[in-house]
Amino acid sequence: MTKNKRQWWAFPWGYRESLSVSLGLLICGLFFDYLGLKSISFAFPNNIILLIILGVVILFLSVRYRKSGISKWLSSVQASIVAILLFVGFSVVIALIPDGVQNDFIPGGVTRSWMYHFVTLYMFLVLGVTTCRKFVHFKSKDIPFVLNHMGLWIVLFFASVSSYNIEILQMYVNEDQTVWYAFDEDKEKMELPFAIKLKDFDIDEYTPKLALISNENGKIVKGAVRHLEKGDSCVLKGIPVKMKELYTESVNYSEVFRHSNMPGAPASALIASNGEEQWVSCGSHVFPSKLFRLNEQYSLAMLSPEPKRYFSEVTVYEKDGGISDYTLEVNKPLNVKGWYVYQKSYDKAMGKWSQLSVIELVKDSYLWVVYVGCIMMIFGSVILIFKGKTHG
Repeated sequence: MTKNKRQWWAFPWGYRESLSVSLGLLICGLFFDYLGLKSISFAFPNNIILLIILGVVILFLSVRYRKSGISKWLSSVQASIVAILLFVGFSVVIALIPDGVQNDFIPGGVTRSWMYHFVTLYMFLVLGVTTCRKFVHFKSKDIPFVLNHMGLWIVLFFASVSSYNIEILQMYVNEDQTVWYAFDEDKEKMELPFAIKLKDFDIDEYTPKLALISNENGKIVKGAVRHLEKGDSCVLKGIPVKMKELYTESVNYSEVFRHSNMPGAPASALIASNGEEQWVSCGSHVFPSKLFRLNEQYSLAMLSPEPKRYFSEVTVYEKDGGISDYTLEVNKPLNVKGWYVYQKSYDKAMGKWSQLSVIELVKDSYLWVVYVGCIMMIFGSVILIFKGKTHG
């Protein structure tokens, strides 16, 4: 007697149906993206509308239609495993694709694509129905399960939609200037709940590098760039080079450089090569650069110094009367009235003599909700650990 095989799409669905659904969603998303259909924006209030719709659908599937095949499948192990593999796999692929390539395919990156929306929608439904069904016959032993799964749902949902709601502004502040406003990506002025006064902007620089320049095309010779300090020597393309003197700030007096505190005074170095000594300088917005012509083929140049650290000494004035002094640095943001304040840039043409600081302000209104989800998962995990110790 032969055993009857279960027909395709006959309930209960298993791995093959789950895989088919996931592949179908990917293909549909890819097709929509190929057609160039603009994906849905989940900026406010669309994100709240989506949250309500998902909540209603999950409740209906978990309570009203709890015994339906679709509800049982969405809360099954097979659907969960496939949804997790699909979401994690898609996330890994996104992480491996450079932003520039993503933007060529989808304006704003793959996370703005229909494919991503369908993958996350599948994950939200599986995770939501699985969690919600536990509430129907809730028991105390289900607390860790509910906390972990609901926390994960909150983290994934609000992390996905928050990218549409993040505010990013640019503020331009000159020394001794106080600014109460910043500009969005459309150059629209927006008033802030605080003001920033730039007391001083400064840059710590590395010692400038030396490089061989082709006399034919004026380009840097590949592999012929060196970092030297005073007294150091090296060989560039068979040419011996020694740095005999170095000034981080200097001015040219009759072909001889001397230290100077004059604004715009560039770095310079006295170089010895093949029995000859000459000065080289990187120049600045005030003074021209100076090369050392070594032979018919090459000249030696000093490159512009690279910034080691740049920072702004600022005073923050809050509308409620609070006044605080800070040192604003790259990757060391301040948190003021819900805004993360970053040191972004400066006047590159002026270099270390810049009196302009470019400050970036970022506000993510839903970040606190993501933190709530993380805390729920932590509590769920802690309860599981203690339950395991108790039973042990």
